[in-house]
Amino acid sequence: LPRRTGHLTVARASSRLHSGTEIDGFRLLERVHGGAMGDIYRVAPLGSDPGFPLAMKVPHFAPGDSDEGLINFETEMAILPALESPYVPRFVATGDLARLPYLVTEWVEGESLQRRIDAGRLDPAETARIGASIADALHSIHLQDTIHLDLKPDNIVLRPDGGVALIDFGLADRKSTRLNSSHGY
Repeated sequence: LPRRTGHLTVARASSRLHSGTEIDGFRLLERVHGGAMGDIYRVAPLGSDPGFPLAMKVPHFAPGDSDEGLINFETEMAILPALESPYVPRFVATGDLARLPYLVTEWVEGESLQRRIDAGRLDPAETARIGASIADALHSIHLQDTIHLDLKPDNIVLRPDGGVALIDFGLADRKSTRLNSSHGY
């Protein structure tokens, strides 16, 4: 059943989606992450192939939840399509908030910086290289008037080629978003 938040009615899934489910031209392959805020699935396009692997983020919205999760999801839906950077997953599609909210992006191969830290596998030279790559990634999005605002090891993916990708832009801020908002910031 949909839930009403402010002036917007938002759909929510009554149960988790399953492998093989088809949604707006995508087939769910496997659930790769599940948490309190939502699930992430590997997906395959049913139509034209973008030439890179895909992931679908499906948020959880339940009665009684604060609007914070919805606001964060809407923020990510607005910011990712505007960013062009090798340090950010490429945007592909979004779902209708009133029917089934989702966000499809490039699937970024690799492991989180947090996982690497927890495994104790960082020597000083690698730490410096990763730090420099993170600085390049932040510079790239800052040049596009975007500030991540939730930079932490869980939101940094270490790619197999040695590069990094920034993920989870739900708390991000973008100058053009602020200037065009109804809040008048």
